[in-house]
Amino acid sequence: MLEADVCICTIPLPVLAKVAWESRRFWEQDDFQFGGLGWTDEANELVWYPRGGIGEKTGVLVGAYSIGFSGPDAPPKYAAMSFDERFALSRRVIDKFHPGHGKELTKPVSVSWMQTPYSEGVAVGWKDEQRTTDYAELCKPDGAFYFAGKHMSYINAWQEGAGPVGS
Repeated sequence: MLEADVCICTIPLPVLAKVAWESRRFWEQDDFQFGGLGWTDEANELVWYPRGGIGEKTGVLVGAYSIGFSGPDAPPKYAAMSFDERFALSRRVIDKFHPGHGKELTKPVSVSWMQTPYSEGVAVGWKDEQRTTDYAELCKPDGAFYFAGKHMSYINAWQEGAGPVGS
């Protein structure tokens, strides 16, 4: 058992699903895509091109990043898919963006934070009406318990929001 005077809880609040592939960096070498996002209307929501490692022979391409950008139904729909279904959808979308290159994708990995105990997400999307209610309540300490993390920042879902509460 651990005893402390203060508890700072940084467990994120919402959910996320993600698939990544290892591949030759065809998006750079053949299509001159250097970083950025490719948006889709599928449940995988987007393809995330790496900014790092430009010019290397191989890289990791995120073929899904489903956290509700296109609507609240996408993450649970994507998380409910089997690994093979996630991989097939991701490969199909990447092949739409880069015809003929879907077959080059290897070593897929899929993570669904919705199904990962004690994690359950990476970001939150506070609605304006929640700022004065739910968000305001979570910003207050409960005795020695404080919530912290980018989900507690006023700026949603990005590195700028990773500072301490009230920053």
